[in-house]
Amino acid sequence: MTGYGLSIFGLVYMLAVATPGPGVAAVIARSLGHGLRGAPAFIAGFLVGAFAVRHRILSAIGSLGHHPGPAPAPAPAQAATRTITPATS
Repeated sequence: MTGYGLSIFGLVYMLAVATPGPGVAAVIARSLGHGLRGAPAFIAGFLVGAFAVRHRILSAIGSLGHHPGPAPAPAPAQAATRTITPATS
């Protein structure tokens, strides 16, 4: 990677990190609309939901690594060989 490409990547990354996400926007909108009453419960509910979604996503991704894949093909059937011996009397 060139120095120019690295500096562009760093600039875009810094902007992405500095931009507040939808959670921050939701808390600000709720606080502006309803005041601070009920804000701690809203934030707690938002965090519990975010952690639940993150847990489900990471569990699904983790299960992909443990999938055994398709079952191996069965061995070809071997012909049964039987020796016939003549009866002796």
